[in-house]
Amino acid sequence: MTGLFTNNLGKKTLAITIAIILWIIANFEQDIEKNITVDIQYSRLPASLIITNNPPQKLNLRVRGSRTKLAILNTENYAFPINLDEVTKGISKFDIRTDQIRMTGIQIIGLSPAEISVDTDDLVRKKIAVKPNIGIPDIGFKILNDPKVQPGTVSVSGPKQLLSNIKFINTDLVSIEGEKSNFTIEVPLKSPSPLVQINDNPIVKITVDIMETMIEKEFKGINVNYKNFDDVKFDIVDNQNVNLLFRGPYRSIKNLSGENIQVIADAKSIKKMTPKKHRIILLVDYPGDKDINLVSIKPEYVEINVKK
Repeated sequence: MTGLFTNNLGKKTLAITIAIILWIIANFEQDIEKNITVDIQYSRLPASLIITNNPPQKLNLRVRGSRTKLAILNTENYAFPINLDEVTKGISKFDIRTDQIRMTGIQIIGLSPAEISVDTDDLVRKKIAVKPNIGIPDIGFKILNDPKVQPGTVSVSGPKQLLSNIKFINTDLVSIEGEKSNFTIEVPLKSPSPLVQINDNPIVKITVDIMETMIEKEFKGINVNYKNFDDVKFDIVDNQNVNLLFRGPYRSIKNLSGENIQVIADAKSIKKMTPKKHRIILLVDYPGDKDINLVSIKPEYVEINVKK
């Protein structure tokens, strides 16, 4: 019984090996299906037109072929061409069929999209004003006048309908944080649409005039301090509190408070301290630099009665 399996063992082994190889080849070469994509190439668009929509850039294919051929398929070697030389302004449609695509040894059994629309408009040039995009200044500072732009206009090209609605070209944002005085900066222009091309130098110069904000600050009900009266006895005619109004740069005046302001009635201003009614012009003592100005003081004087 053993001899039945051992007789001609070499031939039997070879036969089994060949059978296995043929089975592998038969199954490996069996047709399969696969999804692939290829580029769409748009060409020969008339120079007077521009594409305004976003037609697909890839074509999705369902293909069938042997495992070997699909394994070595390089989709970069294929592209689907669409000739635009006969399109006119408006929408042009292109039907895509499987029989328009040739791949050696491979069958195209499906594709998408089956129709492509290309929308075009007249390509025009136009001079458009440049509008600077300026940030917000620091607290206490302001922009004087309109920023100056050089050049003030630029040449752009794009779809006629789109350009008819564009009144200006913005610049990139100019941050003025920390700026305390006039400055000039070069800034790129910002196209309002991918379809709008800036033909001139896309960099402009912007000059911004900045100055510190002048503000007013009011203090009400400040008490009057009486100085240099020594032993002089007097009565105040009106028990008045004083209202003060200051004006100055924001950074100088913002910290001014009533606690460090003195309103003074100085007896030295009276030439002769006789027993009668006297009017004393009020003085104001306050900290700060020369940029802070006292705009008004009400009342400007006090009246006293000097006693005998």
